[in-house]
Amino acid sequence: ADGNPAPRYQWLHRMKDGLGEMVIRSEDRYLHITNVTYEHQGEYICIASSTINGQERMVQSEAITLRVVGKSFLTNSSHTIEAGAQLSTVCVLTRRG
Repeated sequence: ADGNPAPRYQWLHRMKDGLGEMVIRSEDRYLHITNVTYEHQGEYICIASSTINGQERMVQSEAITLRVVGKSFLTNSSHTIEAGAQLSTVCVLTRRG
């Protein structure tokens, strides 16, 4: 997402712990995870926000599901990545309606 003023980003991680806990994993347009472990499993969403004319505007990305298998994997939109590997992805937002 681009904008003026420049948007603020947050990558949120919904943990696969059954509690649905959300954790902020990054406050950058890019999400980088080095040495992926089973704790990184779950859904990731990116939220871009900006204040325009005194009003907070937010846009949310499609969810990315990280599933770690064997040594660790991430699948596209459901990424599959090998454990111990490195993950880099970018916040891509689409406007609907």
